[in-house]
Amino acid sequence: MQIKIRNFGPVKEFNFDFTKDFVVIFGKNNLGKSYALSAVYLVLKNLLNMKMDRIRKDEVLSQLVSYSQIQFRVNMAVKEAHEIINPQNEMISTQLFSLFQELLEEIEESFYNTFDNMTNQFSKEIPSVTIKKGSDEFTMEIQEQKLVPKTTDIVAKINKLFREYREKFSYEALTEDEYDDELRADIDLVLEQALFFLDDEYLGKVKKETSLIFLPASRSGLYQGLNSLSQIMVELSKSRRFTTKKLELPNISEPCSDYFLGLSSLQPKNLKDDNPILGIVNEIEQTILKGEVIFDEVTKKMFYNPHQTDLVLDISATSSMVSELSPIVCYLKYQVAVANSKSIIFIEEPEANLHPEAQIQLMEILAKLVKANVKIVITSHSDYLFNKLNNLILEGKIDIASIQATVFKETPQGSIAKDVPIDKLGIDDENFLEIAEDIFNEKLAAIEKLNDEDS
Repeated sequence: MQIKIRNFGPVKEFNFDFTKDFVVIFGKNNLGKSYALSAVYLVLKNLLNMKMDRIRKDEVLSQLVSYSQIQFRVNMAVKEAHEIINPQNEMISTQLFSLFQELLEEIEESFYNTFDNMTNQFSKEIPSVTIKKGSDEFTMEIQEQKLVPKTTDIVAKINKLFREYREKFSYEALTEDEYDDELRADIDLVLEQALFFLDDEYLGKVKKETSLIFLPASRSGLYQGLNSLSQIMVELSKSRRFTTKKLELPNISEPCSDYFLGLSSLQPKNLKDDNPILGIVNEIEQTILKGEVIFDEVTKKMFYNPHQTDLVLDISATSSMVSELSPIVCYLKYQVAVANSKSIIFIEEPEANLHPEAQIQLMEILAKLVKANVKIVITSHSDYLFNKLNNLILEGKIDIASIQATVFKETPQGSIAKDVPIDKLGIDDENFLEIAEDIFNEKLAAIEKLNDEDS
């Protein structure tokens, strides 16, 4: 499955390949990487939350029986079947659109909770989001501040199917038992395509068990700020009679609010020692953090216990490296480790406040998480993460078929996300190489100038 973003805010074009297990996104600042990632996250979130009981094949077949019997009686009355417009095409199409409408309404609300302006000020074209699986697509456009569906290939297939069986509907009052196997098979096929986002490999039977996590940039500051704000709101609520000024709620995007609410509602559980995710968490704590991250279920807060000490520090009192990595560790330890299916983690700038040595160690950890059935999506400005990923590819420690490498490029119509070629030698450097060459040449010029002055 793919999610395609077009003319959305500062982004002209971005394709997210859901079949890839490790998506790495690079590019200069202010090109819309976070914007695009948030849009994809919100679409996935609403797909996962969508109810699966909107249309059932047996109900559609039953309705077709009813329609054919009505059509037969009408045709017998007028004796001119070619003048009769079959009602079932439009009715089934309407049902399909009603199925999609629920999804549209949920995504629309999420978008308006998150983005101030979705219009592309560069291209001036209509913003759209497309969900694609195989040859089938479902496209949503933003028109006059509303999310509306475009005519889909799926609905066209439904209409074509019913046109092919039009004569059978028109001249025979069929019972359900009289529908032949060919028609049943066609109905099954088309409806499966219509429900493609519900029957997807990852979004099907394990929908409700899938762990979807968004870790924004500045995780530590956001957590501490919202944690303090929640305490302030509680105290203010106790003194409502004495609060005379109007209070305005801060504008927090939905991915950020999901992050904080999810982090505040973690539930520690006893797990087996051989849990692969816990093994990876232990490696983070041993090699990078040099201490244990603890989530207290009573206070709903994170704490840090440095190794070989009795200290238990509030995250606000720790180093920037510890405070930035602790939310990642908590989600892995208390949510991903207990999930019964594939987890999907979006991480913006995982390298934030990390020394280059720790960045390299973190990339090794991310590769191990991918092998442990965790889908990882990151944005990054780190050439250390990039080069370490290339080394992992060279060493055969990560499957290149599982990787999507994307770089955002600036254009007059907005940024375009370009998928970068990957082979056994690694990923082509279309992001860091130019600046590395510039700074190296600058150094050579400075050395040459010094030599000229000395001579």
